[in-house]
Amino acid sequence: MHLVLRVAKNAAGAWSGEVVDVDQGNVTYPIEAVKYQNGMMSFELKLVGGSFEGSIKSDGAEISGQWNQGGRAMPLVFSRAAKR
Repeated sequence: MHLVLRVAKNAAGAWSGEVVDVDQGNVTYPIEAVKYQNGMMSFELKLVGGSFEGSIKSDGAEISGQWNQGGRAMPLVFSRAAKR
């Protein structure tokens, strides 16, 4: 599974984002219910019935956690892309 996670905080302080599924031709899914607190992040992708919960490394370079979809869970790690 090759996914790209994009999250940002808007001017009002709310988090939003999207996940891009590279293996499915770069299909983009909106993220609902992004939560970030005390180094933990979670979000839902209602369109595909999936959710993620993980911890963010102190340097912000990686989010390591668990993807849940269709009653199955699997480990998933998002690594920060190199700046261009």
